[in-house]
Amino acid sequence: MRLSRAFLLVPVAVAGSTVSAQAQNAANEDEWFIQIGAARVELAEEAEVTIAGTELPNAGIDMNACYTAVAELGCRIKPAIALTLAVGVPVKQAINGAETLAPYGKLTSVTYGPAAAMVQWHPFRFGRLDPYVGAGAAYSHVCDAQDGTLTNLNASDDIGPAFQIGMAVNIGPSAAMFVDAKKAFLNTELKGSLGPVPVEGRLSLDPLVLQRGLKLRM
Repeated sequence: MRLSRAFLLVPVAVAGSTVSAQAQNAANEDEWFIQIGAARVELAEEAEVTIAGTELPNAGIDMNACYTAVAELGCRIKPAIALTLAVGVPVKQAINGAETLAPYGKLTSVTYGPAAAMVQWHPFRFGRLDPYVGAGAAYSHVCDAQDGTLTNLNASDDIGPAFQIGMAVNIGPSAAMFVDAKKAFLNTELKGSLGPVPVEGRLSLDPLVLQRGLKLRM
C-alpha cells in the first residue's frame, strides 16, 4: 500500500514541478528591469588627418579612459530574450595629439552622449547566475566640441554595430548585482582649422564600456 502511494505521488510531484517551471517562465515574460552603475569607457586611438588637403602620415591621438554612469532599461519579451536601451551621462573627452601630431598638444575636448539599443539572449540560469550576450546598435551624439590647438571645430555623430556580454548574480527576489561589457564600432568626422589652415580628420572611437552595478526587476 505504501508502495502504491509512492507511485501515485510521483506524477503529482512531476506535475507540480511542471506547473512551477511554467509559472517561472510566465513570470520571466514581460518582466521589466533596470541596470544602473558606474562605467569605464576606453576608446581606440586611431586617426586619419589631412592638413590643407594633404594627408598627414603617422597621425595619432591619445585619449585617456574616462568614467560615467550608465542606465539600461530592459524588458524580457520571452524567457530567454530581452530588449534593452542603455543611456550614459555625457562624457567630456580630451583628445591629445600623438606621433606626428604630438607637437600640437591638446587638439580639442569633445563632450558626447552614448546610447545603445540591444537584443539580449539569456541562454540559461544556473542557480543565482544569469549570463547573457547581446547585439544591436550604438549611437554617439556630440554635444559640444571645444577649441584646443584646433579651432572652429565641428564633430559628427555616428551610429554603428554594438555587442554585449554580461552576468547578473541574484541577491534577492527583485535585485541582482551585475558586470557588463559593451563594444561598439563608431567613428567621428572632425573639421576645423589649425591657425589659418583647414584640417579634416576621421577618428575611430570604437568604445569599450566596462560596467558594474545594481539590477532591479519591476
